[in-house]
Amino acid sequence: MSPERMTGGSYTVKSDIWSLGLTLMELALGRYPLKGEGESMSIFEMLSYINTETLPMLSQEIFPPGLCDLVAKCLIKDPSLRPNLKDLLVHPYNRECAVAKVNIEQWASSIELPDF
Repeated sequence: MSPERMTGGSYTVKSDIWSLGLTLMELALGRYPLKGEGESMSIFEMLSYINTETLPMLSQEIFPPGLCDLVAKCLIKDPSLRPNLKDLLVHPYNRECAVAKVNIEQWASSIELPDF
């Protein structure tokens, strides 16, 4: 949930942009990004954390700088400063990915599945 919704502000598409940023970060990290791996927090701790703490960002040493920038922009706490959907669609990282040729079959066959 976006910071503005937690503090009683109105819902806008920018609330969804916040959620997109958090989801992209979770996908990149493979875990929920607001606490260390294996750590948990109550809903009240999470609300407080999102509203008062500096959020973690993706490392440009590990992830493409464009992705890091896109996620960081989605997670700007002030919705008036957060990009709108049109801004995200023309973000350089999205433009770069739109023209990239990806062999999905090759990628999928390279994934190692865990033993269950």
